[in-house]
Amino acid sequence: MSAIDYDQLAIQWLRALRGKRSQRAFSRRLGYRTNIAYRWESGRCWPTAQAVMRAMKKLGWDVREALERFQGADAWAQHCDLSTRAGIATMLTRLRADVPVVALASTSGYSRFSIARWLKGEAEPRLPEFLHLIEACSLRLLDFVGAFFTPEQVPLIGARLHQLDAVRKAAYDEPLSHAVLRALELESYQALPRHRSGWIAQRIGISVDDEERCLKALARAGQIALHKRRWRTRDEPIVDTRANREGARRLKAFWGRRAIDALEQEAEGTFTLNLMSVSDADYERIRALTRSYFSDLRSIVAQSQPNQRVVLFCAQLLALDRSP
Repeated sequence: MSAIDYDQLAIQWLRALRGKRSQRAFSRRLGYRTNIAYRWESGRCWPTAQAVMRAMKKLGWDVREALERFQGADAWAQHCDLSTRAGIATMLTRLRADVPVVALASTSGYSRFSIARWLKGEAEPRLPEFLHLIEACSLRLLDFVGAFFTPEQVPLIGARLHQLDAVRKAAYDEPLSHAVLRALELESYQALPRHRSGWIAQRIGISVDDEERCLKALARAGQIALHKRRWRTRDEPIVDTRANREGARRLKAFWGRRAIDALEQEAEGTFTLNLMSVSDADYERIRALTRSYFSDLRSIVAQSQPNQRVVLFCAQLLALDRSP
């Protein structure tokens, strides 16, 4: 994501929260004797993230529901109270995953000491700092803001939120479009003198009609553009398909079926199976190990150059028996 003015975004967040109330009426509604809304919206001082979430709850916003829209069905999101210092710390820690504090400091410009205290709940980040750290931890600030507000309420990133919706729609409506997008990144495609219809279809095993339909969907979503007679990918927002649970389920099912088709056709790949009985504690350990493995895999992908293969990773881990 290109640079964002986090102070300005925080101001727009606070203005959207105030709505049509006057600044003085809004301040009184929150229990302040002074016109604190003016000080916030002029950038003279900032509320902490905890104070903002507490104010939202007081004004009737369902903060937990918004957090679940942002994070999906993750258990921690369902029990995280962002109106508390511990809740803010939990969210940042979960989003951070295994990103080193030194990397967060380098990305955000905040000191390692400050970040460490925020993550431990020993101090409270102010709203601009909180927003900045969400982006540094996860690259998903758009999703977080979009869980609370419409694009029109936060015009600073409104266009990006609309694009994110278009990108996500393309992923749900045309699952193959993501594979086509990855194929366009291949160095062998970029070496072509011009786009050749059917080249992508042959490379990733889809029909020419599928190729053409996906290219049109990607172009509508602003993810690709013609440049010197070839399609080029544009910088795209990080897309977390958990925002729509039904859409995410259908997307996983689609690619699961592609993996099954490959298995039945004895295609090149690694297909493993293991049925086991384990303790509840070890089942949780295996789940944690799976998440860690996937995180490591994504780190390798993020740093991999040049782009030479389009690869599907598909894994399932589930308990077949019902919980007692």
